[in-house]
Amino acid sequence: MPEKADGPARVRLVGLWASIVAVAAVSVTVVADNHRAGFGRVVPREEQMALLLIAVLLFIIQVIAYLISRTRRASTRATARTPSAAPSAKNRP
Repeated sequence: MPEKADGPARVRLVGLWASIVAVAAVSVTVVADNHRAGFGRVVPREEQMALLLIAVLLFIIQVIAYLISRTRRASTRATARTPSAAPSAKNRP
């Protein structure tokens, strides 16, 4: 889980979960063959498939963005952990 101070990573993680929920919801609608999911209008099968494709593409983009940010975070933490001298060694002439 991201640290508290890491806001953008938390937003990416929430976006990733939202994409998963969107893909699941549209998939259930397509599988159930529910054409009345358009707020009072009938949604044709072609539009449902297009919406499913868009949801899957957005999910893939969210996964890629999350993995990129995660690897960048890991690499900056690895470079930030350079060993330094002990405090007693710094005080010696």
